[in-house]
Amino acid sequence: MTADGFPGDAIVLIEEPGPPLLAHARTAIAAGAVVVVLVDAEPSLADELAEAGAVVLPADTDGYALSASIRDARHPGRRRGRMGVGPARPRLSPRERRALAYYVQGRTTVQVADEMQVGYETAKTFLRRVRAKYAALDRPAGKRSELIVRAEEDGIL
Repeated sequence: MTADGFPGDAIVLIEEPGPPLLAHARTAIAAGAVVVVLVDAEPSLADELAEAGAVVLPADTDGYALSASIRDARHPGRRRGRMGVGPARPRLSPRERRALAYYVQGRTTVQVADEMQVGYETAKTFLRRVRAKYAALDRPAGKRSELIVRAEEDGIL
């Protein structure tokens, strides 16, 4: 339920220079709105936005993926796809999403760690969490080939 008079129950914010983006997102979330932020920001800002409760997407996200993300965030229990009922998508953090994208593009875990400028164990943890989140939705992702299929289904590739 949104605060009385708050304009809508879903807000899309587009990256703007400076710290107001995080403040605007937190304000809208506090008022009860679903907040989707389109950014090409530093990973730390994307992480802060996600931790605040915003759905963080790349700035070049297409309209279908944007509307699906809003719908999923507004109704997390519903399973929707392009043509009615479809697979539920896991809520991946921006860093989990980046690790998945690098990995399904053929990079090794060591290369994922290098690309993300994190340690090997951290990259491995991101990928382990991704697999666990898919498994929790009964969408197998134990193998690289299964992760590629999941990434394609969810518009990550």
